[in-house]
Amino acid sequence: MNERCPICGYLMNAAARDFNICPCCGTEFGYDDRRRSHVELRNRWISNGARWFSRATAPPVRWSAWAQLIDAGYVEAVPFRVVSVSAHAPTFREFSFMPERIAVS
Repeated sequence: MNERCPICGYLMNAAARDFNICPCCGTEFGYDDRRRSHVELRNRWISNGARWFSRATAPPVRWSAWAQLIDAGYVEAVPFRVVSVSAHAPTFREFSFMPERIAVS
């Protein structure tokens, strides 16, 4: 069973429920999200650099936090503007840093 993490959009092997930890963002469900909303946890993960959390589970090859967030539908959370997107695959090739968050249409 693959279920997207409601924080970072990573496809986890386990459901986002009590005591499961997302290897990408490190959220422990039932603990971290007990007092903070998923949006708050996502913003916190992003503001800390959106780094891969797990030392036991390696990130996927060519992993990109930004592409993962966009693929999961969290475009508004990405602090970058997509400059070039492949028309035939959901691979994001180039990102341009923007000082403010910009919605991608």
